[in-house]
Amino acid sequence: MARIQMRADATKESGDFSPVPDGEYVLACTGVQDKRTQKGRDMVNIELTVEDGEYKGRKLWANITFIPEGEPGHGMMVHALHAFGLPYDGDLDFDTQDFRGRCAKAQVIKTTYTDDKTGDVKPKNEVKNWITENHGSAAPQKADVQSSVADGKPIAPGAPVNIKNNKGEECPF
Repeated sequence: MARIQMRADATKESGDFSPVPDGEYVLACTGVQDKRTQKGRDMVNIELTVEDGEYKGRKLWANITFIPEGEPGHGMMVHALHAFGLPYDGDLDFDTQDFRGRCAKAQVIKTTYTDDKTGDVKPKNEVKNWITENHGSAAPQKADVQSSVADGKPIAPGAPVNIKNNKGEECPF
């Protein structure tokens, strides 16, 4: 076992992982993990952070499974891509890391799941629907997302960055 020696600040303790209330939220993708479904399909698990309001900073997670055209569930995948401003029609070619740093609006609901280890029923959030109304027929592409850093210097990995969408709205993280 490793010995840890460091200073901690108890006033910064956090641990509220209770679900946010049902509603519409602007969510920023702050983490991406590639996975495979039991059927062998590619899937991405995205960490989402609430970007505004009373629950700003709260986390939830969603899976997006990449389902081929013509198969059940394909339309849900296309809708999620559209909401995040990623390519969603025709021949698609993008990296799942392209979700990172993008914002989408979603209808979030509270639901429950059964903990596999304890059998306890626990509350969680679920994205019920991705909302694309603000994008119209042409969703913003990667070029529409700009760093607010104006001096042209490279950004250090892990440094805080403010991202603006094509409407000039900040999406800080």
